[in-house]
Amino acid sequence: MNYTYELKAQMIRDGKPVEETKVVQLQAGQTAEVDFNSAPEVVDERTAAKPVKTSLTLNVPADAKVFLSGNESKSTGEVRQFVTTKLNAGDSWDNYVIRVELERNGQKITKEETIKLAAGQTRELTIDVDAAQVAQASTGERQ
Repeated sequence: MNYTYELKAQMIRDGKPVEETKVVQLQAGQTAEVDFNSAPEVVDERTAAKPVKTSLTLNVPADAKVFLSGNESKSTGEVRQFVTTKLNAGDSWDNYVIRVELERNGQKITKEETIKLAAGQTRELTIDVDAAQVAQASTGERQ
């Protein structure tokens, strides 16, 4: 799983305020050094990969907890929208795991979906906990 971090530094260089942004991609357990003291790199705007708006809308039970790539979201309700600009044009998050958890009659019910989310994509997904699972969790019996 890759994580993308955007770091911004504001400083005075040659008597003028300068803002520099660096983007670092890491995997769990990795570290990186970011140097803001060097001269800013010159980027050719015509060929540089640009972040694009990527949107995921989830339809889930209102009382469910939603985990995106292992991280619990703070959103609530039946319709939850997530928007990011962390993907550059042409990139994607492969094997992106969405987990929905809810409790019914003291039983935890979990459902996972793994998707590919491409930069610039607007995607809607319904994760419905199967009624049979709810009934099974409620009675504790197999149907």
